[in-house]
Amino acid sequence: MNPTVATSLARARDDARAALGVAPGAPPQAVINSLYGASRALTAGDRAGAERVLSPAVFQGGGAATLQRLASLPPLPRANEAATLAQFELYRLDRQDDDRGGGGGGGGRQ
Repeated sequence: MNPTVATSLARARDDARAALGVAPGAPPQAVINSLYGASRALTAGDRAGAERVLSPAVFQGGGAATLQRLASLPPLPRANEAATLAQFELYRLDRQDDDRGGGGGGGGRQ
């Protein structure tokens, strides 16, 4: 894989963590679990539950501040760029595999 993709994804991750107020050193899986739990709580109409799951140990400022940040996220151009680079790289790798006769089924194709 093109090394610029990994570099772009790392920068995008850092920008997203800053925008969300993720605590320095918070483990990625804790961030994922918290955001998923908050999503489920909000879908169920439980704002208090969403605030509880977004703990200050993972999100600086705690749940209410994090929900406010999520509601008004600024543009994240590095995240957009990284996602686009990753998409094109996956497409390139898939085409490269096709050109070699691999047909590995990447990208959801049959």
